[in-house]
Amino acid sequence: MRGYRIWTFIVLCVMIAAPGLMVYHQVPAPVPRAGVSLTTGLGQIRAAYPHAQVLTVVPDVYHHAVAYRYRLRMPNGRLWHVYLDARTDRILATQPLPGIAPRPSPTSRPTQQSVRQKALAIAYQAVGGGQIVTVKTNTEDHGRIYIIELMLTNGQYAKVRVNPNTAQVLSIQVEKVDH
Repeated sequence: MRGYRIWTFIVLCVMIAAPGLMVYHQVPAPVPRAGVSLTTGLGQIRAAYPHAQVLTVVPDVYHHAVAYRYRLRMPNGRLWHVYLDARTDRILATQPLPGIAPRPSPTSRPTQQSVRQKALAIAYQAVGGGQIVTVKTNTEDHGRIYIIELMLTNGQYAKVRVNPNTAQVLSIQVEKVDH
């Protein structure tokens, strides 16, 4: 009977103490204070990346070290995260943000009309002018090419094959008109 009372007492003590031990276990460890302020870190980032635009800064943890995470926009439009150690003011890592590619501006990609105008200008210069008869496009090993037929001032026809992407005249064929 005595053993039963001892085990009952032990079980009762464990039931009373267990919630307190579980709460004590959940108390987070103290976080060391940052030795570097946000503004000092910002100066360090701007010195390391002078042409980048700083978008945001947030306190973070990087590999168990207290850090500041800066989001930067580079001159090419890409976004990067830069981690700065909050105690030593040292850059820990730079990581590009995946899947976020810069959007091309509307003026960066030539329109179909401007490419056509460029091809026509190259053809005019190659044969010394004339009047346009036909303009065709074709895809070859060189990429998209323009085949431009011109009637020259002397009555001859010229067929000029032009690659406007490389500003290259691929061939010129001059034909005489039979009268």
